[in-house]
Amino acid sequence: MSSLLRKYPILVNLVIIILVAILGILIANFSLAIFTKHGEYSVVPSVEKMSYSSAIDQLHAEGFKVEISDSVFRDDLRPGYVLEQNPTANSKVKPGRTVYLVINAVNAKQVAINNIEGISLRQGKAMLQGLGFKDKNIKVVYRLGKHENLIQSVRVDGKKLRPGQRVPVSSVIVLEVSDGRVGQLTDSLLNVEFGVETVDDYAEEYPTEYSEPTEEPVLTEEPVEEVVEEEGNSLME
Repeated sequence: MSSLLRKYPILVNLVIIILVAILGILIANFSLAIFTKHGEYSVVPSVEKMSYSSAIDQLHAEGFKVEISDSVFRDDLRPGYVLEQNPTANSKVKPGRTVYLVINAVNAKQVAINNIEGISLRQGKAMLQGLGFKDKNIKVVYRLGKHENLIQSVRVDGKKLRPGQRVPVSSVIVLEVSDGRVGQLTDSLLNVEFGVETVDDYAEEYPTEYSEPTEEPVLTEEPVEEVVEEEGNSLME
């Protein structure tokens, strides 16, 4: 060995380096398999629409960790129940993986509603939907008013909403909207006061100098008397 080292020192050192590298790779793979459980996996159970306590019990029983990632409010599911999970059901993951849950909140999120009186119905509904209110919870009641489809007032639980008031997004919002009939009513009252019902009636009642005559004049010819000369009479005697 010593003779080879003296004759081929570079080659011997290269072989030693290669052997050490191979040994290091084998040790790393063995350690990785031990600590990461390489090749082993667990199937994530479905816990959506289960109560939070039941979901935790099942996940812990199968070796998973559990954390709540978020909570939102849905009125179609009971509070405290699981809405979403990550990883999803039937996913193959490493044993002991953390499963993140989204839980249905006990109370709906509250938002502040700015003053939306005096704007159009379309704009007001768009603003409410942007805050999280569902279309089914936005009710419209038409009231007598001058401008059509203009929001006159906003009510929640039968009380007028104050600008900036915070309300749950599950609340029913009542928009009182102008129907635009005030102008029509004013015209009707004026017509009643003057005793006329239509514009034509008014024109007949108060004709102007430029009104066209209702009847065309009839031209008659005066009778012309015919002078008949008697035969045999001479014009000059």
